[in-house]
Amino acid sequence: MIFAGVELEDIQQLNTGLEYKRINLVKYACYNHIGPYHQIKHVGQHMKEELFAKGFTTCLPYIEKYGHWTEDVSKLETKLFMSLH
Repeated sequence: MIFAGVELEDIQQLNTGLEYKRINLVKYACYNHIGPYHQIKHVGQHMKEELFAKGFTTCLPYIEKYGHWTEDVSKLETKLFMSLH
């Protein structure tokens, strides 16, 4: 299942027809990737391998939070959040 969401600056903006959804991660690891989007899959896999090597087990949900768009793809920022057992 894939969920795509947006972060609203003001909760009062909910009259846009969007469904409100709150996601709470109890225990998680976070990595800030700076660079092209096509590298995210590789970075995520490397992150999982590093966590496994340190004794952690990942689980769903897995979240990617994209920063603001820029034409310079080397400056694109994406935060990867992996839930941990």
